[in-house]
Amino acid sequence: MQLNIAPFRRRVLAHRMTELMERHGIDHPAFLRERLKVDPALADEVIAEVTIGETYFFRDPAQFDLIRDEVLPHLLRARPEGSPLKIWSAGCSTGEEVYSLAILAEQMGLGEKVQIIGTDVSGRALHQAAAARYRCSSLRGEASKRAMPYLAPHGDRLHLREHLKGRARFFKFCLGRDELPAPTRGLAEMDLILCRNVLIYMEPDAIRRIARQFYQCLGDGGWLLLGPSDPPLWEHAPFATYVTRAGVLYRRGALRQSDDLACGEAPARSKASGSVPGDAPPALERIGEAATISARLKEASLGSAGEGAIARRIRSLLHKEATGEAAALAAKAVRKHPLSVRLHYLHGSALLAARQYEDAAAAFRRLLYLDRSLAAAHFFLGRCHLPGNRQAALHAFEEAHALCVRRPHDERVELMEDVTAGQLVLRIGSEIADVRRSIQEGSHVAR
Repeated sequence: MQLNIAPFRRRVLAHRMTELMERHGIDHPAFLRERLKVDPALADEVIAEVTIGETYFFRDPAQFDLIRDEVLPHLLRARPEGSPLKIWSAGCSTGEEVYSLAILAEQMGLGEKVQIIGTDVSGRALHQAAAARYRCSSLRGEASKRAMPYLAPHGDRLHLREHLKGRARFFKFCLGRDELPAPTRGLAEMDLILCRNVLIYMEPDAIRRIARQFYQCLGDGGWLLLGPSDPPLWEHAPFATYVTRAGVLYRRGALRQSDDLACGEAPARSKASGSVPGDAPPALERIGEAATISARLKEASLGSAGEGAIARRIRSLLHKEATGEAAALAAKAVRKHPLSVRLHYLHGSALLAARQYEDAAAAFRRLLYLDRSLAAAHFFLGRCHLPGNRQAALHAFEEAHALCVRRPHDERVELMEDVTAGQLVLRIGSEIADVRRSIQEGSHVAR
C-alpha cells in the first residue's frame, strides 16, 4: 500500500514506530520488516499506527441520501426481478459504513436483496467489524438517529441486531497491491462501490491503478462514490462523471436521457441569477467528456450557486485574521462545492495562516489533484512543507518556478490577487535559494 503521508505526520509515525520496536525488542528497521512478513499481529499494530480509522454510522449523511434517492433506484429499475444488489465498502475500517448501508437497505424494504462486502487492510479493524459491537463514539450528530433503532445496549457497548449483522461479510484486502477484479472473492460485477476518505492518503501512481481497477470491478451501470475530499478519477478511467450536491459520482456507462429525467435532472441554470427554476431535487449533472479538466472545473465552479459569495466571506475573515473561523467556513464550503478550485485554495490558505501545516498541505494536495497547472498551489504547498520537510518544500517550489517561467512576465498568477508570474518567479527564487542553503548546512552538520 503506497501512502502519501504529510511531513508532520511522518515525524509522529517515526516516533510511534520507535516505541513499537522497543515494545517488541526489535532494534533495527530491517528486523522489523522481516518480522512483519511472518507476524500478522505485529503487522496489524503497524497498520493501526499508520492508518486513520475515523468512522461512524451514516458519516456524511448527504451521501447516504444520494444513495437512497438516486443510486439505488437507478440500479433497481435496470435489473431483473430478484437479482441481488452487490455493494462493496472498500476501506471499511470497523464496519460502521457497511452496517449503515445494511440499515439503509432495511429501511428501503430491500432487506436480503442487498449483498454487502467490507474490506480493509487492518485485520484488527475487521475483527471489530465482524463483532458489530460499538461504543457511543460511533454515533454522532443527527445522522445517529438513523442507526439507533438497530442497536441494542449491552453494558458500555451497542450491539447491532443479529439479522443485520448477518447481511455483511468482511475480509482483508489491500487496495493498490492486491489484484482486481477478484471474482472468487466476490469483488467483480459490483453495483455500487464506496471508497470514502481512503484515496486521499494514496500516492498518485496508486490512485491511477486503483481507479482503473474500480472501473473494471463495476458491472455495466455500476456506481462508485468517493469522499468529498478524495482526488478526482475521471482522467484515469473512462467513467461517466456526475457532480451532485453530496459530491462526485462515477458510473460505468452513461445514463440515458430517459434515466436523467427519471432521477430528477435539474433544468438549466439561469445565467442572470445562477438559480435553478422550479423545485427540482438534487441533480446528477454530467461533466462533459470532451472538455479539459480545467474547463470542466470552471464550468462546475460557475454553476455552483453561492460559491462566489462564500469565497468573499472567507477572504474577509482572512483579512481580519480570523483564521480559525475562515478555515471552518472553507472546510464546509469545499464539502458543498468539491470541484471549486477557488474554495480549495482558500481552505489551504486559511489552514496555512492558522499554522495547521499538515492539514494545509493536504488541502493544497487536493487542489493539485484537481489541476496540477496551478503555480500558486505548488508554491503554498512548499510553504506548508518548510517547517518539517525541506526536500519536499524544495520540490514544490521548483514545480511552481517551472510553471511561472513559462508564462508571460506580466500575466497574473491564477488564484493569487495582484501577483504576476514575474513577481512570483523572484519570490520563489529567493525561497529556493534559502532552502538549498539550509539543506546544505544541515548536511554539513550531519557529517
